Amino acid sequence: MHPVFRSLSCLILLLVLAAPASANPFLTDSSLELRLRATGENARTDSGYGPETSRNQSAGVFSLHYASGLFKNCIGVDAVAYHVIPFKYDKKNAANTYGKDETFFQEGKNGFGKVGVSVRITPTDNLLLRYGRMESDHVLLGPGDYRTTPRMYELVSGQISWEPVTLTLMHVMGGSDYSDDTFHKFGPYKGDWRDGIVDPQPVQIADLRFEKGPFGLKAAHGRQKEILEYTFLEGTWFHTFSDLWNIQTAGGYRLKNDTKPQHEDIDHTLGMVGGQVILTRKNTWVKFAISDVEKNTDFFESIDGTMGTDWALNGSTLAGCKDNGYYTTGVQGIFNHDGETAQKIEIGHDITAGLLSGLSASAYYVEGRNLHDGSEYVDNLRQHEYGGRLAYAPPALPGLALEIEHGSNTMKSDGEYGMDQKISNTQVNVTYTMTLF
Repeated sequence: MHPVFRSLSCLILLLVLAAPASANPFLTDSSLELRLRATGENARTDSGYGPETSRNQSAGVFSLHYASGLFKNCIGVDAVAYHVIPFKYDKKNAANTYGKDETFFQEGKNGFGKVGVSVRITPTDNLLLRYGRMESDHVLLGPGDYRTTPRMYELVSGQISWEPVTLTLMHVMGGSDYSDDTFHKFGPYKGDWRDGIVDPQPVQIADLRFEKGPFGLKAAHGRQKEILEYTFLEGTWFHTFSDLWNIQTAGGYRLKNDTKPQHEDIDHTLGMVGGQVILTRKNTWVKFAISDVEKNTDFFESIDGTMGTDWALNGSTLAGCKDNGYYTTGVQGIFNHDGETAQKIEIGHDITAGLLSGLSASAYYVEGRNLHDGSEYVDNLRQHEYGGRLAYAPPALPGLALEIEHGSNTMKSDGEYGMDQKISNTQVNVTYTMTLF
């Protein structure tokens, strides 16, 4: 057993035996939640120069989420356990695998499980310390739009709050894959074919947040020595005009900096600005968003010309945008590529009364232009995507939720070797959440 799990298991046992349940908030304030999920996906690709490929996959996910109360008003434990049961994996063409992290489970496996346990210590109301394996929703790690299980990280963090400011420091030693039980330590690692042999280090993140009234500010910086640095800034503001109307706005900036020694002689930075406005009238909302990524040929060819949050996995190249984009991402498309300017419009409505109470629907359109793909033969590369989401949480069945998402993306270009590629993706999720205690 991993030393972290062994130590924390012993800690839990000692705390449980230390006092009777009737007088022990560690037990009386505990909660346990069961989540059941059935998920399916159909992905199709037509590259324009070969036969259409497709991939159908589905799985069931069982998970338990436990949070203890505090022992001596100071120490608590959190734990999560996942198990994935494969239903179907129909891979008709290897060209449509989309990469390891985008599959529900690895082909040929009979399922897999994950367990994460962490301890939290709160010496004062303003200080929170955590250590262990856990999920994280931090913008530089994120769970992302995961298929079956979120990514877990082995980390130690400290959070200090001085209202309205919160400072968080994180030291991340490793992370898990989505589609199996593999866990990668951010230690000595032989890099991929692009980088030769590299020696990654744990990821350090500093995060500062400010929230006061309608204003918010987020600033984060992540660093992995001699691999990559990532800076994130975002400002938000909201305002309520009346009982019917309100507005939410956000603007942000991201910067990637490739710090590998072998790339010192090239321009190794890539920046992006973006913003969005959401205007709401009662239960109907409209979202306008725009993003612009600078063009950097050297950066694209040396690591990855995308801007995203899913950047810390196996300690090789901490880059990527498979799951989390910034403002203009759709179901299928990324729309945050090197050199791309993208715009998005989305409209949605939530039904809160009548027979269809609990139903939410939205539709969007995204357009991206001036993408750079590292090829001198491609000119005027552009993307278009349309899609939507339908969700239903029936009030008569608390805990039950159904969701369908669809996106259809077209990428075209001019030039000697022009591109005309079409990709569509449909995802279905049915979840049920039950509080056991």
